[in-house]
Amino acid sequence: MLSKVIDLIKNKTTLFIILIIGVVVSFYTGKLVYDQETNAIRLSFKGDFSDKVQALQRELFLTVEVVHGLKSLFDCSENVEYGEFKTMVDSFLSRHQDRIQGLSWNPRFSAHQIDENAPNFDGSLLNDIRKIFPEFEITERDAHNNLVHVDVNKRGDDFFIPVAYIEPYPSNQKAHGFDIASNADRKKTIIAARDTDQIHATPTISLVQQNTRGVLVLAPLYDGKPVTLESQRELFKGVVVGVFKVGEMADQAMKSTAVRNLSFELLEGNFSSPFTLESIDAGGFDTIYSSAKDQSEIFSKLSNFAEFDTITFANRTWGIKGVPFIDYVEQKRSLAPWLVAIFGVLFTISSILYLFRILAVQEKLKSLTVLDSLTKVANKRGIIDYLNYEWRRCMRDSQSISICMIDIDDFKKFNDTYGHVAGDRCLQEVAGALQEATTRSVDMIGRYGGEEFCLIMPNTTDPNIVAQACLEKVRDLHIPHTSSTCSDYVSISLGLATTVPLKDDSLTNFLKTADKALYEAKNLGKNQVVIAGEVEHGHALAGDGIGLRSKKSTTKQPW
Repeated sequence: MLSKVIDLIKNKTTLFIILIIGVVVSFYTGKLVYDQETNAIRLSFKGDFSDKVQALQRELFLTVEVVHGLKSLFDCSENVEYGEFKTMVDSFLSRHQDRIQGLSWNPRFSAHQIDENAPNFDGSLLNDIRKIFPEFEITERDAHNNLVHVDVNKRGDDFFIPVAYIEPYPSNQKAHGFDIASNADRKKTIIAARDTDQIHATPTISLVQQNTRGVLVLAPLYDGKPVTLESQRELFKGVVVGVFKVGEMADQAMKSTAVRNLSFELLEGNFSSPFTLESIDAGGFDTIYSSAKDQSEIFSKLSNFAEFDTITFANRTWGIKGVPFIDYVEQKRSLAPWLVAIFGVLFTISSILYLFRILAVQEKLKSLTVLDSLTKVANKRGIIDYLNYEWRRCMRDSQSISICMIDIDDFKKFNDTYGHVAGDRCLQEVAGALQEATTRSVDMIGRYGGEEFCLIMPNTTDPNIVAQACLEKVRDLHIPHTSSTCSDYVSISLGLATTVPLKDDSLTNFLKTADKALYEAKNLGKNQVVIAGEVEHGHALAGDGIGLRSKKSTTKQPW
């Protein structure tokens, strides 16, 4: 089983597949870390966006409180003098000048209070205002957006709401006398405030004084304390108005928190029905403020980052859209995903290299168990393992197998004459000569024990040629052997056996047949090859020289 695993791992295709899997897993893990980091950035942005929304809520709350304060002045007095109005407004401007475009008192005029030709003309209110502002005139805009005197007969309205007092006056002089009820949207807001006795904000407008967006926040004034809708309409005597700069309020909200590198966009439209970011991006909403001057700074991949919320003040709802800048996301990115992926790949490669190192050590240890330490050829265990493997293979494929038992002639006498050191050197040189005689990688030379060697030749056409080559190679060494009974030099005797193994054949008997041939070569005078004439058959595999004998038969050799 271990050998199969080792062979599988050594296969280049398997190695490539393992490497690919390791790389894919590494980058997938890196992507998971990247996604987790993205979620963390998204949550961080969500928190920063929420801080901006709360800051804007505080700014809008201040606008409502300013209008409340101005309303309280008129609620507490039936006749507010211009000096009182200016004193209170100046106190507000000293604290909120950047946000406030202007604060005004807009009394309610009926047609008979404006039209001097009316039979019931009452110019008392108009005269009171002209005592302070002699050139006061009630105006409206014509079809060409030019300021003109109010045409009472053409309007036919039940009330007019002109700007009577306004501060700061110099920067709002153009608005003085303008009838805010002449605009349909603003008149609708006035009616809503009148009928609910609540502060209302108008849709945003382009301020005539500055090239910016503004919002009118107005509170109704009554002559007394109405308790019914009918009495509210009857006692309605005008409004106090705060004109606030949308951009300044939003800028203050942006500056009030530490985070700067995100886009903050205010939207105006109908938010009463369900909506999504996609529907907002599709259109139908007006942008009244955007903190991003350069749109290229905005992070392009907004699917995970864009946030949206609504904010309500003075009975009006604005949408708030927030997206991060590129540097907001990049500053929070880390190298962790790439490091995880890179270290994963390096770990995969190092693991494969370490695995091969272990396998190499295992192979080396294995080779040490099957190699003879002196001659560096296979030992007896290696011979038997290889012989068992080839025996099964030849039996399966119906191929021949040959074995040659080899013994050094008179080796004991050689040791006695020249000593054991010379004997060891002789064994090494003989083993080398026998390896030179074999020409195929499948042929294996091994030391069977002492001075005896074994040559295994699977599926060879003429094993006798290899055996004769072994004999000649050893002769050619010319190792002196004066004690030999058959030659002046070291020589060998060989017993050769060949068979095509069948199902019930005995490998042990096959070994004994070769061993008998070797014994016969010794008896015939040594220094020669003897080929076995027949092989006994029976079912057994090779062991340490001991096998089971079973059914016998004989096989003629092919030569």
